[in-house]
Amino acid sequence: MSGIIKKKYCSRFVFLTSKRKTDTHLNSVTQTYLYAASVLPLEDESLYRLAYDNASSDRRQKIDGFRFAKDRRLSLGADMLLQYALREANTEYDPARIKIGAYGKPSLEDMPLHFNISHAEDYVICAISACEIGCDIEKIRSADLRIAERFFCPEEYSHIASQTSAADRDLLFYRYWTLKESFIKATGMGLNLPFNEFCIELGEESLAEICAEIHAMLGEESPDKLNEDIHIRQSFDQRKYSFTEFSSISGYCCAVCTTGDQQNAELKMIDLSKM
Repeated sequence: MSGIIKKKYCSRFVFLTSKRKTDTHLNSVTQTYLYAASVLPLEDESLYRLAYDNASSDRRQKIDGFRFAKDRRLSLGADMLLQYALREANTEYDPARIKIGAYGKPSLEDMPLHFNISHAEDYVICAISACEIGCDIEKIRSADLRIAERFFCPEEYSHIASQTSAADRDLLFYRYWTLKESFIKATGMGLNLPFNEFCIELGEESLAEICAEIHAMLGEESPDKLNEDIHIRQSFDQRKYSFTEFSSISGYCCAVCTTGDQQNAELKMIDLSKM
């Protein structure tokens, strides 16, 4: 059985399992990097205080506005990850140069570099690119299909509802959610662009399920990046959008969308305790 699956699917998808050292400088308009980190190290009070003291006054004010410690850690972790990503891109982190767009999306003023941030539960991610970019991460939970029925396009909802197991429906719901969220963030419109005004089209198979089955049988690690043929039907603009899904964070769905070709997209896992 495993031999049949390997022959049928492995030739169609590229599984990125190597951890080679790369130059993270954005030397090409097609390069995209996604940085991800757990904020659990920030439960250590001394580490949290050190990072908090090094944050900008604006960031500290934002952090202080959160009621719960978990949200304060996520906000601080997102700021740490952004600073790290910009350093690797040879770009100085200057909060004064971060401007807010008409629909609330932050960007770097007068810089040919774009970034986007997302967080969920215990993880923060930060995507940077020379193209317009959006990213999203979500913890996989029990999906409420009423949300998909109301806010997704009919084809997406039908695809989710047709899955035979609850686990498959949950996974597919959050794959669609993160892909759609990353798209509206890449456009700069955010939630001003309703989810049901565009449609994500996945390949025939659920690639995440195929990968999990193959690697379980072969005893291999999960791939960093899922290379599935993802398309979007939309009339918002005429730009080309590319998507990448990352699978290295167990129990989460994670997606990146840019206006350029993302074949060089790369995931970097960061330990906040060592920054």
